[in-house]
Amino acid sequence: MIRIGINKKGKLVVDFRYSKELVDLMHELPSRAFNADTKYWEVPLIDLPILRDTLQPYVTKHNIKPLLTDGAREGYLALVQKYKELSDLAVLNDIDYKTVGLKKSVKLYPFQKVGAQFLEESKKGLLAMDMGLGKSITSITAASKLMKDKKVKKPLIICPSTLKFNWAIEIAKFSNYSYTVIGGIAKDRKKQYKNNSDFTIMNYDLLRYDIKEIKKVKWDLIIADEIQRAKNYTTATSKNIRTLHPEYVFGLTGTPIENSIMDLFTIMRFINPDMFGSNGMYFKQRYCQTDGWGKIMEYRNDRHHEVDRKTSYFMMRRKKRDVLDDLPEKTVSFHYVTLNDQERRVYQDYKTRPAEKGIDILAQIVYLREICDSINLVEPAEEIVSSKLAELNSLLPELPEDSKVVIFTEYERMAQIIENNIPYQSVHLHGGVKNDCRLEKEVEKEVKSNNKGIKGKELDLKIHAEKQRAICMNCPYYKDDEACNSRKKIISKFNDDPNVKVFISTNAGKEGLNLQVANVVINYDMSFNPAVNEQRIARIDRIGQKSDNILVINMVCLDTIEERMQKTLEEKQDLFNKVIDKTERDTLNRLGVEELTKLM
Repeated sequence: MIRIGINKKGKLVVDFRYSKELVDLMHELPSRAFNADTKYWEVPLIDLPILRDTLQPYVTKHNIKPLLTDGAREGYLALVQKYKELSDLAVLNDIDYKTVGLKKSVKLYPFQKVGAQFLEESKKGLLAMDMGLGKSITSITAASKLMKDKKVKKPLIICPSTLKFNWAIEIAKFSNYSYTVIGGIAKDRKKQYKNNSDFTIMNYDLLRYDIKEIKKVKWDLIIADEIQRAKNYTTATSKNIRTLHPEYVFGLTGTPIENSIMDLFTIMRFINPDMFGSNGMYFKQRYCQTDGWGKIMEYRNDRHHEVDRKTSYFMMRRKKRDVLDDLPEKTVSFHYVTLNDQERRVYQDYKTRPAEKGIDILAQIVYLREICDSINLVEPAEEIVSSKLAELNSLLPELPEDSKVVIFTEYERMAQIIENNIPYQSVHLHGGVKNDCRLEKEVEKEVKSNNKGIKGKELDLKIHAEKQRAICMNCPYYKDDEACNSRKKIISKFNDDPNVKVFISTNAGKEGLNLQVANVVINYDMSFNPAVNEQRIARIDRIGQKSDNILVINMVCLDTIEERMQKTLEEKQDLFNKVIDKTERDTLNRLGVEELTKLM
């Protein structure tokens, strides 16, 4: 006899007389556990269909009928009804949702309304939306509603260290809620956790050191941003986050599965372990084909329906192509980076160097900006030291898979460092690239030879038309870098080769580029001249652009000249407008010593 009931914890309890055959079948369930006290097997209620299918060979073989109690049946039907309502909500295009507790200026897109409602009702859900679709404002909206309804008192936001201040800025921009950003030495952090702020913001790394202090506070909502990154942290970090048991958990990610289906398991082990269990080995055995060393070879297609069904219960997914009609033509966001201790020491050293050393204020500003990009630009080092570059390498995989990215920097050496330290095929438009093209020269010569009776504008138009038809890929010099090192070849590689994802350029390449195939611009560093920043964007935001939405990401180092530059650009736009046709140094000269000093 096999009896399936339900206990007070809402889990299925499976009772049967010992049988090795049945025990072996139970071991196939990734979320099962044997309770040594009750001597029963326990299985999450949602796994009733999987339990039934797993036991079916034994039931058929021995011609028996398991006893399913009324309580277990009714509990399962109620749970499925709840999850079905969530999965139906997750696919809606729009709902009637009123924001509560946010500034009146906040206007949500339809899919953000759906996302906020989904998080609120799911309690433990995963918001998987592409970068630039507003995961933070969506989760802040849901948290605000829960706080106003007195269902949540202490929300905790956990994110990568580079995003802590992004969250602070988002909260300040969209609401009047207070917040505390956890940081500093251990003694200071201990006091910060006891704050009376509405939101508390901390980074994943602190879970290793501060878990005792964190657990002293009753967090009833945890927003885990970029939760897919958490799997890359230390074992202690991953273990400690699972010791927190809030009533509400919002997981945010743009890429729920980066490498394998195990990524999804790792994420859900914190958000809702009942879905897939807490043992990775059991999960891998059921859903993955492995080699003799345990390495995952492929996903088991015969069981993908189990994962798909459960995923629909806890995850709301939106890709940009799903919501293009809702989005503006251009989305601009700032990505804030914190310098590490080594970078901060070098930055402070250059900031306080006296004028007697022969460094004028303009040169000092350049040094400070270079340090924000990488200290390797100002001091020799065996290894690359750059928090901004590390953040770029975390940011790029989070973009939609089909993205083509243009990265701009002011400094040629930084462009080279980026090219050599990102795990993507890229092209680099640098000073050594020629502006002419050998094939185009031959075409021009041939057109002139064939049209000797034509002069002036008519001839120029013919030459231009034929040059446009001189496709690089068919050029006999294309694959020979010595015979062809032209600007046109660099652009052609980026436009025509699907494997080349990144185009890197300094300001020298900001003009005359037609890169409509790209849909993302990353300003690794920004220019003092707003016109230059607009020209960068204009390289892809032009007639012929293949994407309905363009994403612009500006990378800014916090508490540095870059952050003050950003504020100056916003506050004194009219001043810069007067000098937009000048060089950056001319722009700086016009600001005056007093204003330059304030920037530093």
